[in-house]
Amino acid sequence: MRCTNGRSKDLTQPGTLNPNPEAVIDEQFASDDAFFDARDIVQVKYEMLRQVAKGESIAKAIRTFGFASRQVFYRARAAFEQSGMAGLVPAKRSSKNNSSLQSSKLTGSIRKRFRPKIHQNSVERSLERIQERLHDSGTTLANAFVSDDLEIDFVTRRVRAGEKNVRLTPKEFDLLRYLVSQAGKPIPHRELLRAVWGPDSGDQIDYLRVFITYLRKKIEPDPTKPQYILTEPWVGYRFAASG
Repeated sequence: MRCTNGRSKDLTQPGTLNPNPEAVIDEQFASDDAFFDARDIVQVKYEMLRQVAKGESIAKAIRTFGFASRQVFYRARAAFEQSGMAGLVPAKRSSKNNSSLQSSKLTGSIRKRFRPKIHQNSVERSLERIQERLHDSGTTLANAFVSDDLEIDFVTRRVRAGEKNVRLTPKEFDLLRYLVSQAGKPIPHRELLRAVWGPDSGDQIDYLRVFITYLRKKIEPDPTKPQYILTEPWVGYRFAASG
């Protein structure tokens, strides 16, 4: 495994040093690609989430990325959905968030392969941005969407899929709302990213795919054969109002 004392020090100071890098057996981290560094806990957790989002089992993922408990995965996923990459920084973050992410391998021009810049926008600001983009396109926001097995109330922010009430993170809800507002229309990746995450996020397609995967798992009757959030090859996604 690649190792330099300088790099380890850079990760130790902000608290993003993986205490068990030798336990990571994912082939990307074992390759000669200098980008992947098993000592970077933020990167390791993110790759674990990506593998599960792509269909890997949670049990195999936690073993591959050196974790001993499923709870590590569930906590990482919940934190990522809520706060993006900042949520993957170990506890005791608060004001150290920025410095921790600065030292993570997912920084600078390299991190653009994985995620948009982290913004501290509130839910209200996210909705305002969506409304502005919809206004530019001449589209209005609906108050609700109802079908046989999916109900979305955009006023109370409640979602029912099948017989279950579904909890969406603020970003997932904003993403779903934008998709529904453009129902039947293919929406390019960049448009979705900019509408929900801001103008600097247009090239972070891999990040969008992770959120779409999580959203499908929550609202689709069969996430492997989506009825609502459809993929438009080489373009983006389309919400099928008919289900």
